[in-house]
Amino acid sequence: MLDFSSVLKKFRELVYLEKFSSLNSPIHQVNPLVKFFIVIFLIVINMYFFHIICYFLLMIPLVGIMIISRVSLKYYFFRTLFFITLFAIVISIPLLFITPGTVVAQWQLGNLNVVITLEGIKIASSFILRIWLSLMAIMTLIFTTPFANLIHAMKHIRIPRIFLILFSLTYRYFFLFIDEFIRILRAKEARSFRKLGFRKRFKLLGQIFGTLLGRSIDKSERIYRAMLARGYTGDLVTKEYQSNKVYTILYASITISITLIILFIDLQIIPFFYYF
Repeated sequence: MLDFSSVLKKFRELVYLEKFSSLNSPIHQVNPLVKFFIVIFLIVINMYFFHIICYFLLMIPLVGIMIISRVSLKYYFFRTLFFITLFAIVISIPLLFITPGTVVAQWQLGNLNVVITLEGIKIASSFILRIWLSLMAIMTLIFTTPFANLIHAMKHIRIPRIFLILFSLTYRYFFLFIDEFIRILRAKEARSFRKLGFRKRFKLLGQIFGTLLGRSIDKSERIYRAMLARGYTGDLVTKEYQSNKVYTILYASITISITLIILFIDLQIIPFFYYF
C-alpha cells in the first residue's frame, strides 16, 4: 500500500524553499532587489539565444553563483530538473513531429506518416533549455534570499499589495495544510488493524479529504483571529533587510558582463564559433 505520509513529507521538502537561504555567503549578502532584476535580465537574454551552445555557456555563471553560495549542487539540479521533466519535456514532444524540415526518423502507422525532423529537434531542445535556464536563474534567487526579504524586495517595486499578501499567506499555510494531512493519516493508521480493499481505501481517502477540508477551514479561522490579536490590520509589514554594497556591485557587474559576452557570442560579434 502506498505510504501517503512519506509522499507528503517528500513533497513538503521539495516545496520548501528556505533550506539554504539563511547561509552567510557573499551572494546571500547581495541586495535582493538587485538579484531580482538580474534574474529578469537573465531570463530575457536567454530567450534571444540562437545557438544551443550559448545555453550551456550561461549555465557556467549560474552554477558558479551556487558554488559561491555554498548551495548543494545536487539539490539545485534536482529542483530544476524535477520541474523541467514534468513540464518542458512533455510540452516539447509535439514540436519534434509538427515542425517541417529535414527528416531524421520516419514511421508509417497505418495511413499516418509520422516523422521527426532535425529542425523539430533543434526547436524542442531550445525550448527545454530556455525553460531550464529560466528555472535555474529563478532558483539562484530563491536559494540565496530569505522569503521575507524576497517579499520586501517585491514590495519595493510596487507589486500589488493583495498579491504579496496572498502569496505570503499561501506559502506559509501550505505547510500547515500538509502537516494537518499527515496527522490525519497517522491517526487513520493508528486505528487500522487490517488491510482494506481498494474500494474501501478509496472511500476512506474521500472521507479523509472531507475531514481535511473541515479542519483547514477551522484552522484558517483560528490563524486569522490570532493575526488580529497580534495587531494585523490588512497591511503587509516586512522587515528591512541588510545588504553589502560591495558584494552587490560585484555581483551585478560580473553577472551582467558575463551574460552580455555570451549574448555577443551568440550574435557572432565575438568570433567564438570560428575556433571550432
